Amino acid sequence: MKRYFIIILFIIYLIVVVKSTFLKNRFNSPYPYYSNIKNRINKVKLNLSDPVPTPYTLLWFNQTLDHFNFETSGYFNQRVLIIDQYFNEKSKNEIDQICTKPLIFFCGNEGDVTFFYENSLFITNTLAQEMNALVIFAEHRYYGESLPFGNQSYTNENFQYLSSEQALADYSKIIPSILKQYNALNCPVFTTSGSYGGDLAAWMRLKYPFIVDGALASSAPLLSYMGTGVPYDVFPVGVTNDFKETSQDGSCAIKIRNAFNDLETIAKADNGFNEISTSFKLCTPINSNDDFQSFLGWVESGFSYMSMADYPYPASFLEPMMGNPVNETCNLINQLDNSIDIIMSGLQIYYNYTGQMMQCFNTNIFIEDQGMLIPWSYQSCTEFVFPFTTTGIKDMFYYSPFNLTEYIENCQEEYNVTPDPNWVTSVYGGTPNFPSSNIIFSNGVLDGWHGAGINVTDYSKNIIAILIPGAAHHLDLRGSNPLDPQSITDARLLELKYLTEWSEEIGKIKSLK
Repeated sequence: MKRYFIIILFIIYLIVVVKSTFLKNRFNSPYPYYSNIKNRINKVKLNLSDPVPTPYTLLWFNQTLDHFNFETSGYFNQRVLIIDQYFNEKSKNEIDQICTKPLIFFCGNEGDVTFFYENSLFITNTLAQEMNALVIFAEHRYYGESLPFGNQSYTNENFQYLSSEQALADYSKIIPSILKQYNALNCPVFTTSGSYGGDLAAWMRLKYPFIVDGALASSAPLLSYMGTGVPYDVFPVGVTNDFKETSQDGSCAIKIRNAFNDLETIAKADNGFNEISTSFKLCTPINSNDDFQSFLGWVESGFSYMSMADYPYPASFLEPMMGNPVNETCNLINQLDNSIDIIMSGLQIYYNYTGQMMQCFNTNIFIEDQGMLIPWSYQSCTEFVFPFTTTGIKDMFYYSPFNLTEYIENCQEEYNVTPDPNWVTSVYGGTPNFPSSNIIFSNGVLDGWHGAGINVTDYSKNIIAILIPGAAHHLDLRGSNPLDPQSITDARLLELKYLTEWSEEIGKIKSLK
């Protein structure tokens, strides 16, 4: 298979033998994998002084299975986390009159909601306390423990109820129910989240303006889908720039590009697969060109995810890494000449910083958590088509054009569905001028996906675009850290300022209704 389908960022978990060939490929997406989450959280604690999020109360919400079919009457339990300590303490006297203390609703992403809760301390701690807010984290259907059909959720027949529209409708049911429970129907409501969840936060404001009053959408690549006009190589070019800008001459990115070229040359030589397998200490040797393409995708993902999680302090958001991992990697690379050593230096920092790979590299790192990978691959085969392309010219990888025909064929083979490349732009729009109001779009310059985000400010509609130098993938949603650049501190203050002002205005307007 062509390499475009192999570099796609999510590999499907192996369930039955008949799927084994297809499962070597990953569905391209701007969103990082969250594999083996519990093991990473339990085993790796890079900074014992890290603050913890405000404790939550667990709610199982009785959710409608199909919001768009009146003949379907099924329900399922959806996991919801409630943080009400600050809201109850300081807001309850205002609720029956003017309520200016908001409900901040986190739109669950493609993964276990507790993982996002533990990595969003700006929401759980700062906004909750500073705004006396009621904070809700809702898990996305089909992810984590919110499985409509239990262990039978991931069948082709049962997948029919998985879509972003169903997820938004879920949230539209949860929000009024909780507002009523807290006698807070007149309180402002803001959605928030990052990455795919950032898309959902913005789409909630767009599709449900009678429920949601505003949003904070962090690192939301709303223009990454087909039909928006954004170049297909926006992400790899963004990643390359992160490595390139570690030095004035861009030598790090150049060396990585040359190393990828050399790997392809080695692979074509006699005994080349064995040389690569041995040199990189692979747990599973390369035995075919398909294996080699999968290996290249794994290598590329290591560098790409490193850039996305290029935080200024040690973190284990994707894999455990030291602070400023891109700079540290390039410091090593600029001292090396051998292509295998150059690639290996990046792999060691991203995949093996704490020695978690033990004696060999497991190139199947992406297939450890079927609870995220399978549903996400289904969504990528229906509503979300990301035309991921690398050229090896403007980016530091190698030539691989997006092939829509092959993409569709793979989806038809695996799920018996045909992706609609224009679905997102038809349902939600796809222009830099987002057709809504009261939304903050924040993007970090170090995040390769910032070029596919909303970066146009329109004060007449309160559309605020914040581009943050020195920040990676939704760094602004993480907790404050002494190593944060001033730009991220300023961005958080600006986000708090706008949300507070809007909350005051909206609360007064709602009290008049």
